[in-house]
Formats: sequence, structure tokens, C-alpha cells
Amino acid sequence: VDDGSTEPKATLIQYVPGESLMAKSLNNMKVSPNPTTTQSILKFNEPTMVVGITVFDVTGRSVMTIKGTYIDERGIMFNMEQLPIGIYYVRAIDSSGKEYQERIVVQK
Repeated sequence: VDDGSTEPKATLIQYVPGESLMAKSLNNMKVSPNPTTTQSILKFNEPTMVVGITVFDVTGRSVMTIKGTYIDERGIMFNMEQLPIGIYYVRAIDSSGKEYQERIVVQK
């Protein structure tokens, strides 16, 4: 703030200890293999309770729904074999309402 004064001014900086942004773990979803031909595995880097998993085609049409479940470090396997060749989006919603989405390619 310039008040026109030539007097030296002091700035007070207050340090508030807390959790570092780097210390927070971010839960990420991964679908593999990608591209896939038959089956895929959906995993999170932390065990996660999901309320539902939906696979959408590029037009936004739901082509597969998986009921909510607990996903541990082994992940959950789902069958993509019945889907035609194309690009799809796998969306999962965890129990806190956070959405995760990943693009997957189905090849034959």
C-alpha cells in the first residue's frame, strides 16, 4: 500500500503449521490393460469403496454398469469382450461422491 510516506514499513508474515499439500495422498484410478481386447482391471492406488462404475461410449450412452463394491489393492475385473471396437470412458464414483474417469480403447 502506497500511502505517500517515506517511512520504512514492516510486513508481518504469519506461518500457520498444517498439512503440506505434498503430504496429501491423491487417490487415482487406473484401468488396464489399455487398449484391451477382453477383460480390464480397474484399480485405485488406495483401497476405495465405490458406489458405482459405469462404462460410456463416445456418445455418452451407458453401455455397462457395475454395482458398488469395495475395491482393494487387487482391483476389480470386468469383461469388455461384448463391446464393439471403439473408445469408451470408465467412470467410478466413490462413497464420498468423488468422480474418477479414464478413457479406454477396445480392440479385437
